[in-house]
Amino acid sequence: MELNKTCMITACLIMTVAVFLQCRVGETTLFNTFLLLLGITSVIHHSRLKKWIINDYTRWFDILFVIIISIIGLFRYDFNPLWLFIMLYGGIVIGMGTWCNLIPEKAISNWHASIHIIFICILLYLELKNKNTN
Repeated sequence: MELNKTCMITACLIMTVAVFLQCRVGETTLFNTFLLLLGITSVIHHSRLKKWIINDYTRWFDILFVIIISIIGLFRYDFNPLWLFIMLYGGIVIGMGTWCNLIPEKAISNWHASIHIIFICILLYLELKNKNTN
């Protein structure tokens, strides 16, 4: 069974947004570097459409970069409620859906993609609102 491609598409959007934000700033920042690394690992991780969970280095690097971006973002956006929301939403969907098996396997990709989309929207909103992009 081949999995839904939604996560792959939204992972590509994360990488595109990371490149856009990097070009917008015009210099390398810690946040943008890890955002780009997250985009790359997410695309690689979600490009394997034969099985949902593949426990390998790519998955663990993806998780590591999510954690790093979450922590850096907390301070970058001064504990903004929107940033806290996406962290909580992502944690609930991943925790309940994947780890607790409460979301059917056919729907996991769409739910996970919703995390990506909400993350992108919140990220763009906070970045474009933020005049100090360093």
